Amino acid sequence: MILSLTESLQSCKDEIASCQSELESAKAEIDKWNSAFKKESFVPARKSPEPEFVIDYIQTLRSSEKSLKEEVGIWLISSVFFTSFFIQLEIAQMKKKVLISSLYNVHTYSMMFVIFFTKRPL
Repeated sequence: MILSLTESLQSCKDEIASCQSELESAKAEIDKWNSAFKKESFVPARKSPEPEFVIDYIQTLRSSEKSLKEEVGIWLISSVFFTSFFIQLEIAQMKKKVLISSLYNVHTYSMMFVIFFTKRPL
């Protein structure tokens, strides 16, 4: 029975040592995060990075990201619209030039035809 109590006590001591090791590891991780947040510019001077503050900041970033994505989407749609508009405008101007050029050529050829046939003796 004493042997059993001794083994049980040793098991408890081992478990306590393991828990203390995990606790130290967790404290080191918390200190690392605390230090990282203190170095960031979004944490005001002489303020500790409270969880609520960090969460608010992350939510603000998410909101800003969503807003920027919406703005980029609107810009892309506008860009496509204006690009399409200016391409159509350019095509219309090119058609106009071709039409004017063809009319000029028809006029020139018809004048040549008139001159050719009016200068011929009957």
